Amino acid sequence: MMKARLSIFIMYLFMNLLTCTQIQGQAMGAQSQGKAIYQDEDTEEAIASDETDADFSPGLLFFLLLGIGIVLACIGAGIVLTVISLFIVFGLITVGVLSTSVMVGLYHKSLAKGFKTFVVLFSGASGVVICAIALGIINAIAHWWTTLFAIMMGAGLGLVAGLIFGYLAHYTLKRLSTMFMDKLRLRDKVAVENLA
Repeated sequence: MMKARLSIFIMYLFMNLLTCTQIQGQAMGAQSQGKAIYQDEDTEEAIASDETDADFSPGLLFFLLLGIGIVLACIGAGIVLTVISLFIVFGLITVGVLSTSVMVGLYHKSLAKGFKTFVVLFSGASGVVICAIALGIINAIAHWWTTLFAIMMGAGLGLVAGLIFGYLAHYTLKRLSTMFMDKLRLRDKVAVENLA
Protein backbone atom coordinates (compact mmCIF):
# COMPACT_ATOMS: atom_id res chain seq x y z
CA MET A 1 0.00 0.00 0.00
CA MET A 2 2.82 2.37 0.91
CA LYS A 3 4.66 1.46 -2.29
CA ALA A 4 1.61 2.43 -4.33
CA ARG A 5 1.25 5.75 -2.50
CA LEU A 6 4.94 6.48 -2.97
CA SER A 7 4.78 5.76 -6.70
CA ILE A 8 1.69 7.99 -7.05
CA PHE A 9 3.50 10.77 -5.16
CA ILE A 10 6.59 10.44 -7.37
CA MET A 11 4.44 10.52 -10.53
CA TYR A 12 2.60 13.60 -9.23
CA LEU A 13 5.91 15.32 -8.44
CA PHE A 14 7.31 14.41 -11.86
CA MET A 15 4.23 15.73 -13.66
CA ASN A 16 4.41 19.02 -11.73
CA LEU A 17 8.10 19.42 -12.54
CA LEU A 18 7.42 18.57 -16.19
CA THR A 19 4.64 21.16 -16.35
CA CYS A 20 6.85 23.84 -14.77
CA THR A 21 9.63 23.03 -17.21
CA GLN A 22 7.25 23.22 -20.18
CA ILE A 23 5.83 26.58 -19.04
CA GLN A 24 9.30 27.99 -18.43
CA GLY A 25 10.49 26.70 -21.81
CA GLN A 26 7.59 28.36 -23.64
CA ALA A 27 8.26 31.64 -21.88
CA MET A 28 11.94 31.50 -22.84
CA GLY A 29 11.08 30.61 -26.43
CA ALA A 30 8.76 33.60 -26.75
CA GLN A 31 11.43 35.94 -25.40
CA SER A 32 14.15 34.58 -27.65
CA GLN A 33 12.05 35.17 -30.77
CA GLY A 34 12.33 38.91 -30.21
CA LYS A 35 16.07 39.04 -30.89
CA ALA A 36 17.52 42.31 -31.89
CA ILE A 37 19.28 42.15 -35.22
CA TYR A 38 21.46 45.09 -35.94
CA GLN A 39 23.90 46.01 -38.64
CA ASP A 40 27.47 46.89 -37.88
CA GLU A 41 28.30 49.99 -39.85
CA ASP A 42 31.86 48.98 -40.61
CA THR A 43 31.36 45.41 -41.77
CA GLU A 44 27.64 45.43 -42.49
CA GLU A 45 27.24 41.95 -41.07
CA ALA A 46 24.10 40.84 -39.28
CA ILE A 47 24.75 39.77 -35.71
CA ALA A 48 22.03 38.37 -33.49
CA SER A 49 22.25 39.28 -29.83
CA ASP A 50 20.76 36.98 -27.23
CA GLU A 51 19.90 38.99 -24.16
CA THR A 52 18.27 36.14 -22.23
CA ASP A 53 21.32 33.91 -21.82
CA ALA A 54 21.49 34.26 -18.02
CA ASP A 55 17.96 33.14 -17.15
CA PHE A 56 18.41 31.17 -13.92
CA SER A 57 15.77 30.84 -11.21
CA PRO A 58 17.20 29.92 -7.80
CA GLY A 59 13.72 29.70 -6.29
CA LEU A 60 12.74 26.81 -8.57
CA LEU A 61 16.02 25.05 -7.80
CA PHE A 62 15.38 25.49 -4.07
CA PHE A 63 11.91 23.95 -4.32
CA LEU A 64 13.23 21.13 -6.48
CA LEU A 65 15.96 20.28 -3.98
CA LEU A 66 13.48 20.63 -1.12
CA GLY A 67 11.08 18.20 -2.83
CA ILE A 68 13.84 15.70 -3.53
CA GLY A 69 15.00 15.95 0.08
CA ILE A 70 11.50 15.32 1.41
CA VAL A 71 11.03 12.32 -0.88
CA LEU A 72 14.38 10.83 0.17
CA ALA A 73 13.60 11.45 3.85
CA CYS A 74 10.24 9.68 3.49
CA ILE A 75 11.85 6.73 1.72
CA GLY A 76 14.48 6.49 4.45
CA ALA A 77 11.88 6.67 7.21
CA GLY A 78 9.84 3.96 5.48
CA ILE A 79 12.87 1.69 5.24
CA VAL A 80 13.74 2.24 8.91
CA LEU A 81 10.16 1.57 10.05
CA THR A 82 9.98 -1.57 7.91
CA VAL A 83 13.24 -2.94 9.33
CA ILE A 84 12.13 -2.19 12.90
CA SER A 85 8.77 -3.87 12.26
CA LEU A 86 10.47 -6.95 10.82
CA PHE A 87 12.79 -7.20 13.83
CA ILE A 88 9.82 -6.99 16.17
CA VAL A 89 7.93 -9.68 14.25
CA PHE A 90 10.97 -11.98 14.12
CA GLY A 91 11.56 -11.42 17.83
CA LEU A 92 7.97 -12.30 18.67
CA ILE A 93 8.15 -15.43 16.50
CA THR A 94 11.37 -16.50 18.21
CA VAL A 95 9.93 -15.93 21.68
CA GLY A 96 6.81 -17.86 20.68
CA VAL A 97 8.85 -20.79 19.35
CA LEU A 98 11.01 -20.89 22.49
CA SER A 99 8.09 -20.65 24.89
CA THR A 100 6.15 -23.32 22.99
CA SER A 101 9.18 -25.63 23.06
CA VAL A 102 9.62 -25.12 26.80
CA MET A 103 5.93 -25.73 27.44
CA VAL A 104 5.96 -28.96 25.38
CA GLY A 105 9.11 -30.11 27.18
CA LEU A 106 7.56 -29.42 30.58
CA TYR A 107 4.25 -31.02 29.66
CA HIS A 108 5.86 -34.25 28.42
CA LYS A 109 8.63 -34.05 31.06
CA SER A 110 11.16 -34.64 28.32
CA LEU A 111 13.97 -32.41 27.12
CA ALA A 112 14.08 -34.35 23.84
CA LYS A 113 10.43 -33.53 23.05
CA GLY A 114 11.02 -29.84 23.78
CA PHE A 115 14.12 -29.81 21.56
CA LYS A 116 12.25 -31.59 18.75
CA THR A 117 9.47 -29.01 18.98
CA PHE A 118 11.99 -26.18 18.84
CA VAL A 119 13.81 -27.58 15.79
CA VAL A 120 10.61 -28.29 13.85
CA LEU A 121 8.93 -24.96 14.64
CA PHE A 122 12.07 -22.90 14.01
CA SER A 123 12.76 -24.57 10.67
CA GLY A 124 9.10 -24.19 9.67
CA ALA A 125 9.08 -20.46 10.48
CA SER A 126 12.43 -19.96 8.77
CA GLY A 127 11.21 -21.85 5.71
CA VAL A 128 8.15 -19.60 5.45
CA VAL A 129 10.24 -16.42 5.52
CA ILE A 130 13.04 -17.61 3.25
CA CYS A 131 10.79 -19.17 0.59
CA ALA A 132 8.34 -16.25 0.57
CA ILE A 133 11.18 -13.78 0.00
CA ALA A 134 12.89 -16.02 -2.57
CA LEU A 135 9.75 -16.66 -4.61
CA GLY A 136 8.82 -12.97 -4.39
CA ILE A 137 12.20 -12.00 -5.85
CA ILE A 138 12.02 -14.69 -8.54
CA ASN A 139 8.50 -13.53 -9.44
CA ALA A 140 9.67 -9.92 -9.66
CA ILE A 141 12.24 -11.01 -12.24
CA ALA A 142 10.21 -13.61 -14.16
CA HIS A 143 6.66 -12.13 -13.75
CA TRP A 144 4.92 -15.50 -13.40
CA TRP A 145 2.08 -14.52 -11.06
CA THR A 146 0.84 -11.55 -9.11
CA THR A 147 3.14 -10.51 -6.27
CA LEU A 148 0.69 -11.45 -3.50
CA PHE A 149 0.06 -14.90 -5.00
CA ALA A 150 3.80 -15.54 -5.39
CA ILE A 151 4.52 -14.55 -1.78
CA MET A 152 1.65 -16.67 -0.44
CA MET A 153 2.72 -19.63 -2.57
CA GLY A 154 6.30 -19.21 -1.35
CA ALA A 155 5.10 -19.08 2.26
CA GLY A 156 3.06 -22.28 1.84
CA LEU A 157 5.87 -24.13 0.10
CA GLY A 158 8.32 -22.81 2.69
CA LEU A 159 6.15 -24.08 5.53
CA VAL A 160 6.00 -27.58 4.04
CA ALA A 161 9.71 -27.59 3.17
CA GLY A 162 10.64 -26.19 6.58
CA LEU A 163 8.62 -28.81 8.45
CA ILE A 164 10.13 -31.61 6.37
CA PHE A 165 13.60 -30.17 6.94
CA GLY A 166 12.86 -29.83 10.67
CA TYR A 167 11.86 -33.47 11.02
CA LEU A 168 14.89 -34.58 9.00
CA ALA A 169 17.19 -32.35 11.04
CA HIS A 170 15.75 -33.70 14.30
CA TYR A 171 16.17 -37.28 13.10
CA THR A 172 19.78 -36.58 12.04
CA LEU A 173 20.61 -34.80 15.30
CA LYS A 174 19.04 -37.64 17.28
CA ARG A 175 21.11 -40.25 15.41
CA LEU A 176 24.30 -38.19 15.77
CA SER A 177 23.76 -37.63 19.49
CA THR A 178 23.11 -41.36 19.97
CA MET A 179 26.28 -42.20 18.07
CA PHE A 180 28.36 -39.72 20.09
CA MET A 181 26.87 -40.95 23.38
CA ASP A 182 27.74 -44.56 22.42
CA LYS A 183 31.32 -43.50 21.63
CA LEU A 184 31.58 -41.67 24.95
CA ARG A 185 30.24 -44.70 26.82
CA LEU A 186 32.68 -46.95 24.96
CA ARG A 187 35.57 -44.62 25.77
CA ASP A 188 34.54 -44.45 29.44
CA LYS A 189 34.27 -48.26 29.49
CA VAL A 190 37.75 -48.64 27.96
CA ALA A 191 39.18 -46.07 30.41
CA VAL A 192 37.69 -47.96 33.36
CA GLU A 193 39.11 -51.28 32.08
CA ASN A 194 42.56 -49.71 31.69
CA LEU A 195 42.46 -48.45 35.27
CA ALA A 196 41.56 -51.87 36.61
